[in-house]
Amino acid sequence: MTTKKVTVPWPEGLHLRAAVRVVRVARRFRAKILLRTGARVADAGSTLGLLVLCATLNAPLEIEAAGDDEQEAVQAIACCFGLHESPQAATILAVPDAGPNQSDRIGKSA
Repeated sequence: MTTKKVTVPWPEGLHLRAAVRVVRVARRFRAKILLRTGARVADAGSTLGLLVLCATLNAPLEIEAAGDDEQEAVQAIACCFGLHESPQAATILAVPDAGPNQSDRIGKSA
């Protein structure tokens, strides 16, 4: 098991956009990744789980991963929180979007 401590860098706390980025990065790994703050624990692959942590600005979080690629997983999740300790940080955070937002197409003909 590999762990790393980070703090929430966003004034809004761990908000939806940040949580979605963490989930997208977490889902690229086989390791089981958890985030802990106080007594609350969330699966890093669950947007709702991350939001339920209610992690505010500067809240301490512990990233914990267990599995084949646990070290890479912890490093990648830490990059989501601004810990760009490796030259691969830009690559790690360059998670492609799932595709065009369907709501952008409403009322437009193809």
